[in-house]
Amino acid sequence: MTGRRSALVTGAASGIGRAVAERLAADGWDVHGVDLADGDLTTREANRTVVEAALARFGRLDAVVANAGFQHVAPVAEFPEDRWDALVALLLTSPFLLARYAWDALAKSGDGRFLAIASVHGLVASPFKAGYVAAKHGLLGLVKTLALEGADVGISACAVCPAYVRTPLVEAQIAAQAQAHGLPEARVLEDVILAPQAVKRLLEPDDVAETAAFLLGPAGRAFSGARALTHGRSVNFPPPVAALIGFELVRMEGGESRMELVAEERHANPMGTIHGGILCDLADAAMGTAYFSTLEPGESFTTLELKINFLRPFWTGKLVANGRVVDRGRSVGMAECDVLDEQGRLIARATSTCMTLRGDAAHGR
Repeated sequence: MTGRRSALVTGAASGIGRAVAERLAADGWDVHGVDLADGDLTTREANRTVVEAALARFGRLDAVVANAGFQHVAPVAEFPEDRWDALVALLLTSPFLLARYAWDALAKSGDGRFLAIASVHGLVASPFKAGYVAAKHGLLGLVKTLALEGADVGISACAVCPAYVRTPLVEAQIAAQAQAHGLPEARVLEDVILAPQAVKRLLEPDDVAETAAFLLGPAGRAFSGARALTHGRSVNFPPPVAALIGFELVRMEGGESRMELVAEERHANPMGTIHGGILCDLADAAMGTAYFSTLEPGESFTTLELKINFLRPFWTGKLVANGRVVDRGRSVGMAECDVLDEQGRLIARATSTCMTLRGDAAHGR
């Protein structure tokens, strides 16, 4: 046993997996990277074997990065059933099995991390990718469940949802995309792959590895159940301010979000109660993530106005901020947030007016 933190990374021979493994090693981790040569991760036996191999090699396991995957492009009516089975087995069942077999070791770590390399296709859909999209949506549900069950045993779980990345998986599907869409291969990148993205370039594997390293590092302790989205909608989650203040994104979907903060003395104003700016940041984050969850690919947003009423003093303890979109117009919408204590008492109520940005206005926002 080396005493250093150790990680198991699947799909580590190339692309995102290789970049994550190299970044973690550079950050001082012991890394056990596996790929096809180490076993078929569509089987239970191989998933158990790679976990046992990492434990045998390092004597501990602090993180699992479930990254292995492949793609198949075909219309539903022609989608091969064996390809559907294989996609679900590798993209959804394998992460479950890795978590199951590594669970005790991650709990023993005291700061265990499970990180799924999901996809923007875990949040939105594209035609001709039924198996991939369905599996990635399911993977995000698995991550949320792992986060809830892991909270009591010291395990956090998150997902990275990158848009298109310059990997062998993406490069290999260009011909199939061209056939499915009836386009020449030279037009696929611009007209299909990058068309819905706010940032008109492919991500590099190192971009995703940087996000993974953040979530697996010390600052990542603040996040569990969160999805870190890179490029797909030009907004990145979790926001850096969350780590600064210490609040956690617990849920974000369908126009609603939930943020939690354990208020401490460092959050106080000179009178000893929680600073109004902290409550404002917490509510703003909850409303912003709620609004963000309603955006389409290529859209971003900005806040036009923020109002907050402080209703009760609060000192230390857990606060919950429930954000929700109350009106989602095409250009301007409104969100609101209730900040509650553990007894369900209303501490503050906020409202926010947001503007949806598209096209050039969304770039870099």
